[in-house]
This record gives sequence, structure tokens and C-alpha cells, in this order.
Amino acid sequence: SVPRVPGHFFLVAEPFGDQTVNPALTNVSHIVNHLSFGIRAPKIPKSGLPPEVLEHINPLDGKTFVVDRFHEAPQHYLKVVSTSIEGHSTFYQMTHTNRIRKLNKDGGETTRAPQARFVYDLSPMSIVVKSKSKRWYEFLTSLFAILGGAFTVVELTSGAVDTVGTKVKEALGKTN
Repeated sequence: SVPRVPGHFFLVAEPFGDQTVNPALTNVSHIVNHLSFGIRAPKIPKSGLPPEVLEHINPLDGKTFVVDRFHEAPQHYLKVVSTSIEGHSTFYQMTHTNRIRKLNKDGGETTRAPQARFVYDLSPMSIVVKSKSKRWYEFLTSLFAILGGAFTVVELTSGAVDTVGTKVKEALGKTN
């Protein structure tokens, strides 16, 4: 279980040993091979799930984020929602937005290496997916309700057209 506390993590170029990093020339373009919350590979039944659920399971996997100019860094914003399918384990869906942040040259941000930031917020709500089938008599009742409603609308429309037609004929003096 993942604690439902908002947080962040970041990627930054750090010098190793006696080397130095020039912040003005540091590029934090990156590829996200895999990013998930909870257990790495839950057994999620892919069949039977809507495509909009599947596209939010690991939306960043395999994505590339490129920074084109100096003094810029990508920021990622993730909204994470726990989802459980009846009879299976819980997994996490997420929505993702990102932007390129321009580093403030006057505020001293250009003296430090830029960071690729990931900010996440875990929703207090949870999604539970259940399958429920209708019994044959519920289906039949729904079908008759639709047919009865359609019949009523057609009859009301027919009555309104007849009334308007009669009034127009009376106004023109062409009554039979």
C-alpha cells in the first residue's frame, strides 16, 4: 500500500569525485523507461477494461522529454488514483501533465544544475471496478420502458402536428 501523501522527487546532474558540472551547459532531457506506484507488475486483466483505464496505468513509460534551450528544466505533475478490480489486486492509475520551466537567472537558479522534477499527488478517492450483469427480466423491463417512451413521444408529436395543422387551416379559411 502506498501512503496517500503528496510528494516529489527530482533528477539532477551531480558531479562525481573531483569533476564539476557547469549549470549553464547541463541538459536534463530524459527518457522515462518505467514509472509506477505500488507493486511493479500487478496482474491486471487487460481484457474487459475500457481503453481510457489502460492508457492511464503507466502513461509515462517509454516517453522522451527533451529540453531544447539552456536554463530550462522539465516539470512533471502526476495525479495518482488507486484502482481495484473485483477479485484482483489494487493498482494505480495516473494522469500526467508537464511543462518546461525557465530557470530564473536573477534568483541564483542558474548557479545550480537544473532539475527534472516530478510532483505527485495521491487522490484520497479510490476507483472500484465491478462487473454486474442484468437479469433477463431487468433487460425486458428496460426494453419495454424505452419502447413505451418512444411511442408516447411519437403520439404527442403527432397530436401537436394535427392541432397546428388544423389551426393553420382555420386561419386560412380552408376547413373541410
